[in-house]
Amino acid sequence: MFAASFLSATRDLNVALAFSGAGAYEADSSVQSVLFDINCNVLEPQIGVADIGHLSYNVDEREILFAPLHILTANSVDYDEQERVWRVQCSVNGEPDGIRIDLDQRLMELELSLRFLKSQSVETGADIEHNPRAEVDEESATFCAGVACILRELNFPKKSYVTLDLNLNRSSIPLFELNELRTFDEVCFLRHKPQIHAKIIAILYDCLGTIFKCKGRFQLALDYYSKAATLDEEDLRMALTRKLEVRKGYEDLRYRATNSNGPPANIVTNSFGALSTLAQAQLPSKHNLKRLVKHH
Repeated sequence: MFAASFLSATRDLNVALAFSGAGAYEADSSVQSVLFDINCNVLEPQIGVADIGHLSYNVDEREILFAPLHILTANSVDYDEQERVWRVQCSVNGEPDGIRIDLDQRLMELELSLRFLKSQSVETGADIEHNPRAEVDEESATFCAGVACILRELNFPKKSYVTLDLNLNRSSIPLFELNELRTFDEVCFLRHKPQIHAKIIAILYDCLGTIFKCKGRFQLALDYYSKAATLDEEDLRMALTRKLEVRKGYEDLRYRATNSNGPPANIVTNSFGALSTLAQAQLPSKHNLKRLVKHH
């Protein structure tokens, strides 16, 4: 589970059972009560999780608050016959997830990658022994095509920047100029031939996926997220984030479709197809879910 916002919880089991609705439904009911038991021993106090009982309306609830951008992993799922509630034993990732689902921050990450590639020496970039010339040429051409697509889709003005502070009420808003991206020179890049790590190409594809998701072109977004996934197969957090991005975009499109000015129905249908494909590609089947929980 991906906690995209602050998550309120309690340290008191009885309070948790009450809020979960334990005992309210029979075992064969179509509606079930669920209690998430989260082990947060790895979190640093006051950073990953904070005791905010003194701020609660009811001090007896012993409320705690988890910071956003954490991944909760379900280790076991069992039914408590006595309390009549499903208990999900979870562990939480020790560090907040560094994945940014905001286009500005994705562009900033790509900008930093461009600066890194530019700083490489020609000898390092075109190391024929470890990276054959044909592979270097193919990687460079793929990267250039992706950057060209970004520049074309976003149509950057002469001075382009992204904000690093979403609090627009502040008098001074930190800005990050996209100089390398805005002035990208394909000829110089191909001549330089830097060695491009798969992670950097994945960043490029994630940028493109986010751009097309924002434009409501979900099949293209799915295609780019899928390409990024093949280069970043072992990062479960990235897989969850890509699914979340397409899902949020689809929900927004479906909401707008219910209004008179919404998009045609066939666009919504196509978007749902893209979403379904992504879910099938990145999530385990119900048959394998129990085995997956036991494995992890």
